[in-house]
Amino acid sequence: RRRLTWALAAVGLVVVLVLATVAVLRPDAPQTDPSPAPTAAPVSDEVRWVAPAATGSGDGSAAADAADLSSLPRLVSDMPQGGRVLVIADQGAYEVTERLILDAGGVDGSPVVVEGVDGDGQPAPAVIRSDRASPYRADGDPGTDTFTVEQGASHLVFRNLALEDVGNAFRVAGDVEDLVVEDVTATNVRRFFENAASDDDASADVTDLTLRRITVTGFSKR
Repeated sequence: RRRLTWALAAVGLVVVLVLATVAVLRPDAPQTDPSPAPTAAPVSDEVRWVAPAATGSGDGSAAADAADLSSLPRLVSDMPQGGRVLVIADQGAYEVTERLILDAGGVDGSPVVVEGVDGDGQPAPAVIRSDRASPYRADGDPGTDTFTVEQGASHLVFRNLALEDVGNAFRVAGDVEDLVVEDVTATNVRRFFENAASDDDASADVTDLTLRRITVTGFSKR
């Protein structure tokens, strides 16, 4: 009788184990994962849009509500934790009549990226043009400066731009860090890149500067 009792207990244990295994393997059985979910690194998804002429509300929140280029400094300052300003490249050239003065940027590891794209958001060179005499002559209009980067405008990236007939394409007017200019062409400029302090700043030092894939055709200074 004692042997029979032990045998029945063993059979019962096997049945319980089989049922438990079936419950785990059933595709409709609720599954639990005891491991904690991975924590993704913070990435800014802020996006603003710019077009040659403002459209819709003109606040830059979408391609249909694009701001004009003069709003670029405001759009950049609206993204202190980084983001992208998409400059629509297939709606015509941008005419610059006043400097675009930037005094804000992103943060370390999450810059504000100003880049040319087509209407679908794919990389494309946005043409930005000023009033420099073309072909240039000594007594001609030197052209309006394009981007002036002042102190406080660190962690910025400029890419996929085509600058034409401008004065200084990029001028750093105060101390900044982590500045990238890439995949940019310039035609008929006074200077492509210069660091020269403004009247309000004692110096214009650039720390961690990257210039790559740059083509300049025609310049009168350097």
